[in-house]
Amino acid sequence: LNQSLTIVPVSGATIYRVSLFEQVDENLVQVGTPINRTVANFTLSMFTGATVNKNYVVTVSVQLGGEFGPEGRGCDISTFVARRAQVAFGAIAYPNPFASGFNIDVTTSVDSTPIAIKVYDMVGRLIEQHTAQVNELETMTIGDRYPSGVYNVTVTQGEETRTVRVVKR
Repeated sequence: LNQSLTIVPVSGATIYRVSLFEQVDENLVQVGTPINRTVANFTLSMFTGATVNKNYVVTVSVQLGGEFGPEGRGCDISTFVARRAQVAFGAIAYPNPFASGFNIDVTTSVDSTPIAIKVYDMVGRLIEQHTAQVNELETMTIGDRYPSGVYNVTVTQGEETRTVRVVKR
């Protein structure tokens, strides 16, 4: 609501009249009273009654030579607060790069389904594979006997798969 919104400046304009309407189903309901601005910007917080989690339409009319022209075409504005997507499945390898071995940390919403881990070299050859429960991953170290190089690790649980690239020094 406090983000500054810019009006396309009109040469010779002395006042910008901004009107705010809430979209309610197919209807537009005016919010507060129109505001007059001598500069080409405004915030929704300038309108009494503007709140988050609503869809609005803003219109602007411009005063030129003492008279206001017609309202321009409406601009849609949403004040819905973005929600962070929850990660249902994710995998990271640490430390990375590694010297003696690495661990896999898995984020999952299903602890009972086993995790499959496959490690491939850069040519695509399968180097190592494991199946473990989520709680067993904390103590599992992988890669301690690998030569220096780059490896792709696929971590799979059910239908979910993530690939992590690791580097052995």
